[in-house]
Amino acid sequence: MGEESPTVPSRAPKRDVLDRLLVRFPRLARLLAAGARRIRPDSRFRRRLVERQVQRAFAAMARSDVEVVVLNYEPDTEVWMRDMSGVGLSDCYRGHDGIRNLYADLDDAFGNWWWTISAVAYGREHIVVGGDFVGYGRSSGVKTELTAGGTAVRFSPRGLVAWQEWPVAAWLSKPAAKDKVAEFMRGSRPLMEWLDTHVGPSTASERRR
Repeated sequence: MGEESPTVPSRAPKRDVLDRLLVRFPRLARLLAAGARRIRPDSRFRRRLVERQVQRAFAAMARSDVEVVVLNYEPDTEVWMRDMSGVGLSDCYRGHDGIRNLYADLDDAFGNWWWTISAVAYGREHIVVGGDFVGYGRSSGVKTELTAGGTAVRFSPRGLVAWQEWPVAAWLSKPAAKDKVAEFMRGSRPLMEWLDTHVGPSTASERRR
């Protein structure tokens, strides 16, 4: 028998005042994202803002709060789910409707699931978030774990997610992944160069609406 699924953990709090405000006024979320992007990339203040944004996004993910999640994404975003067809996920989800479909598919596969963030690496247009995944099968209750996983994100000029990939690359599933993640988190330049080479800069218009 599989390990019994626990209740939703405290790392998935309910919506706070800011979440409720941003859902009610989505334009405010876009203004905040654009404002954060105008801050110098190497600014400690910007890094704190990004870390807070990541924490809020992962908390919303853990409670499948899709209306909060989509506030972080461009309308034509692409989210790639590598090697996850075994749990019923598609390879790619596009746009806000695609994000909603992604979370519907995740909730079909898992009763409870969440990521625990371990580190964040920063670039001018990219971030990489390292973490561990735990999920419990909705029907079976079987526990699924992914250690040293993570996601790579490319931002648009508006500060919203234009492209995302889970996990960052194939080596995340290998035994040496933890060492590589730690190395990249200490000095993110190699991974940012990989993103620049394989993904490139955003081609979205600065004033796209």
